[in-house]
Order: sequence, then C-alpha cells, then structure tokens
Amino acid sequence: MFPKITSYAISALLLLTLLPLQLRGAELKLTPGLAVKEEYNDNLFLTTTRGGRADFITTLTPSLEISSATERSRATLSGGLNQLLYARQDSLDASDYFVRSGIDWRLDPLLSVSAGASYLRDSRPDRFDQDTGLAQTVASSRQNYQLSGSYAVSEKSNLTLSYGYSQEDYAASTQLGTRVHSANLSQDYDLDSWLRQTKLMGTFGYQRSLTDVSQVDYYTLTIGLAGKLHELWGYSLNGGGNLIHSAFEQTVRGTSSTITSENLGWVGNLSLNYSGEKLNGSLGFSHDVSTASGRAGSTERTSVSANLGQRFSRELSASLNLIYSLNKTARNQFSSQTIDETRLSLGCGLKYDISNDMALEGGYRFTNVDYNYGSSPSSAVQNVFMLRLTMVLDLMDL
Repeated sequence: MFPKITSYAISALLLLTLLPLQLRGAELKLTPGLAVKEEYNDNLFLTTTRGGRADFITTLTPSLEISSATERSRATLSGGLNQLLYARQDSLDASDYFVRSGIDWRLDPLLSVSAGASYLRDSRPDRFDQDTGLAQTVASSRQNYQLSGSYAVSEKSNLTLSYGYSQEDYAASTQLGTRVHSANLSQDYDLDSWLRQTKLMGTFGYQRSLTDVSQVDYYTLTIGLAGKLHELWGYSLNGGGNLIHSAFEQTVRGTSSTITSENLGWVGNLSLNYSGEKLNGSLGFSHDVSTASGRAGSTERTSVSANLGQRFSRELSASLNLIYSLNKTARNQFSSQTIDETRLSLGCGLKYDISNDMALEGGYRFTNVDYNYGSSPSSAVQNVFMLRLTMVLDLMDL
C-alpha cells in the first residue's frame, strides 16, 4: 500500500514543478490540520432488512496543505490520512489516504492553463458515488487527472479545451473497475450589451467509459445561458442532446458474443442561487447520463437538489440540504445490467467557529434508497448523526 501511495504523492509533487513558479515574493502557506469526527450510523451496509448493522465510527484525519501564489500562478498540494475506527465492527477498521494537487498559470493576458491530480482510497461501506448517487459498499481507490486551457478569442469570448481521466478500482470482484476518458470543447460569449451580466455558452463533449466487459462512448452538444437576475440572484441554464454508443460482452451457455446499441437522448441542467449577507441558497435540476462506477456501463440520472445556509452570527451558522436522484437504465441500453434505483437524502447541520483556527460541527442525515427491481421492490433506510472538531494552523503566519 505505501509504495502505491508514495507513487501518487510523487506524481503530485512533480505536477507542482512542471511549471516555473517563482516563489520569491509569492504568497506561501504551510497549513497542517487535524479533524476528529464521531458518527453513529444505524445501517452501515444499507441493508433492506430491518435491524441493519449499527455502529459508532471514529475518524481521525491529520492533513497537510502547501500552497503558493503569485500574480500569474497558483499551486496547491495537500494530503492526509483518514483513520477509521469502528466500535463494534472492528474488522472494518482501516487507514485511508488522499492526495490532491493543482496548478493554475496565466501564460499571458490571453492564455491560461490548469492541471490537477488526485488519489483517494475509501473503504467506508456507507458511501454514495459522487457522480450518480448510487450506493457503494465496497472499498475502492480512485485517481483523477485533469488538464485544461482557456484562450481569450476576443474581449467578449473565451474558448476552453479540457481533458480528464479517472480510474476506480475495487477490493471485491463483485464490482467492476472503471476507466473514463473525457474531453470537452466550449466557448462562451458575453451578452452584456443585451442582457446584463449574462453569458451564452456552447459545449461539445465526448466521454469513453470502459470496464472489462463494456465500452460506452458518449457524445453531447449543449447550449445555455448563465448570469444574474438580480444583485443577489444568479442562474445557469443549459440543454441539448446526446448520442450514446454501447458495446457489451455477454456469455450464454459458454458462447461469448458482443451486444451493441445506440441511443439518442437529451441533457438538461438548471440552477438558481441566492447569495445574501447572511442567507444563501440554491435550487438545481439535472438530467444526464453518467458512468455507473463499479457497474457494467452507464446510467441515466435525473436529480433535484436544494441547499439553504443561514449565518446567525460571525461564529454560528446552519445548513439544510435535500437531494433526490433517479438512476434508471434498461438492460443492454447503455449498461449490461438493469439499474433502477432512487435515493432521497435530507440533511441539516450546525457549525460554530470557536476561533479562526478551530470549528465544531454537528449534523444529521436521513437517506432512503429504493431498489426497484423485479416484482418485489425493496428499500433501505439510513440515519447518521455526526459531531466533528476541526483544527487548522497556517505556520507561515506564526
């Protein structure tokens, strides 16, 4: 494990040295941190039977972040350890690691580039995929790499090209390792002459998702608007179409064959946000196709989300959030297996900033997952209570 983690850390460090960042006169920060989190989870494995395994989970997270910034560039490197300790299921105790790095560099007034890399090992059995919201109960390791460049075509228009690669591997053979290549070309145009603080955006995207038994090629073309409705209100709206070509290997009675399919669909995203002095919030809707990590293919995902935050004083703030997502895919549509799951998650929290370097948080999350398979669908319910103390210190300010 340690050699593998070291290789990712070295890769991240090399990324920071790819560009000639000038440290003299730069803003340099060295920030160690420590977080202690205590949770109670009444259904660790999201089982559909009553009386799922409950446990208390302690998470210790020491971390370190290094960052440097100049007038033309910014670089960050951070990493840490998540030490998981279970009160009852001590066989689940684990040491998880994470490393993240990134660079933003303006080469000249017209051209800027950015790059990033990350690695995360997550062995928690009670988590959800960050892209689809599908439940994941098997330990996995995930690595991501991104590279993008933006060029100012004119005073009102910018052209952006980006490429990303991600890979997720699982500790159990019941889950398929996934590799995803993605590329996007987008251009925006400032419509301020006609609509105040509004931009028109067009994007062409391509993604290839690979497992040992499937390949899904995904093409999208969207157009949209983003801007301000009011000083405190902002919005983003885009929509378009997609074309999906899928190929799956299937073995029946010892004979292997390849099944292919093509599907046309639509893509849509809408978000509305409010940002006041003490109150902020957002509403969102999205419909798209996403890689179903660990499964053989992709899933069509529709989701609705809402977030609300309130600051009562300089020290005390509260938050509320809701997300409802539907993942549905027919067998051999763009997945070799049927996917039909819905998830409702409600959460709330309080945060108290004890000082500039220390904060105490408490929260609660309710999750309901419906598995709509066959003639007898089932549901899993999970309640999680959390208390966390976080401490950070910028050593360069001492």
